[in-house]
This record gives sequence, C-alpha cells and structure tokens, in this order.
Amino acid sequence: MTPDQQKTPLALIVDDDPVLRLLARAALESSGWNVEEAENGRDALAAFQRRHPDVVLLDIMMPEMDGFTVCAALRKIPEGEHTPILVMTGQEDYNSIMRAYDAGATDFLTKPLNGLLLTHRVRYIVRSSRVLQDLRASQVSLARSERRLRFTQFAVDHAEDGILWVDDSKRFMYANEAACRLMGYANEELLTLSIS
Repeated sequence: MTPDQQKTPLALIVDDDPVLRLLARAALESSGWNVEEAENGRDALAAFQRRHPDVVLLDIMMPEMDGFTVCAALRKIPEGEHTPILVMTGQEDYNSIMRAYDAGATDFLTKPLNGLLLTHRVRYIVRSSRVLQDLRASQVSLARSERRLRFTQFAVDHAEDGILWVDDSKRFMYANEAACRLMGYANEELLTLSIS
C-alpha cells in the first residue's frame, strides 16, 4: 500500500443544515473517516484548499452560493479536478440531477440520508476514483513510453550504421535501411533469411 492509501480518508461535508452535517459526520466517523465541515460554499472552497479531502458531500440548496456553483468551482481547482463530489439533495427531479452532473458532480444522494448507505456509497465512490486516477497515471506513463519508443525506433531506422536484430533461432527479425544497403538486400528479403 502507498502512504496515500494507508492514511485515514477525509470527507468534507458541505451543508447549511447542522443536523444533516452531524448525522453525516457520525456515520462517516463510525466507519473510520476523518470529517471536515463547512456550512456554506465560501467556507467549503477554503476548507477544500486547506485540507484536500478524498471526497466532498455537497448540498445543493445553500445560501450565498448554491452547490452547483461550488461544484463547478471545485472542478477548477487542480486538486479538485478528480476528487469525487457527491451531491446531497432533496430534489430528485431530472433537471436538478442533470445540472449537478453538468457542474461536475460524480454522483448524488437523496435526502434524508441513510447513514449505512452513505458510508458504503462514499467508500465505493472513493475506491472507484482511486482506480480511475491510477488508470490515468498508467495511461500517461504509457504515452511517455510510446513517445520514447517512437523516437528510439526513428533513431535506429535512420542510423548510418547497419543494425540487425536476430531471434533465438538466428532468423533476422529487424534490419534498418543501412543494414539492407550494406548487405545488398531489400528489407523483405533480408527478413526471410537466417544466419547460417
């Protein structure tokens, strides 16, 4: 396990209702989570920048700055680009749900919250997010390796010295242009030969 996977996960609960924050906090803490709370969007953005939580539970209907606006703002912060954001809402209408997804929400929970469901859902969303981040990192690494390989292949193909690769059965597997010129064969012909 990496140090990030061993640390106690942190959830940021953003809701103007202190009772809901208390219930969500109790459910998460009983499952081993650390919890940070914010009662409005402005405080949520500050808490996010300060603590970089593993997940954000975000109410939609709040004074000053609604959850849609907070969600979109979190997505603009580099650390918030891939952080799971669970929107908590009593509004189950299609337009509200689509608006939350458009703002960058990962998923949504309906109020009133079920503590057991909340902890399982949060754990699942965070685990899925980590797998996705690992996949993205692997893709970046793979892309870099592919670029290096293409550069190496270009350098070998265009080297002035003849370069041949031979397999275990002594058959030619690769020949660059210089090797073909030096040996007097076309590439296709040379690759049908083996070392006697």
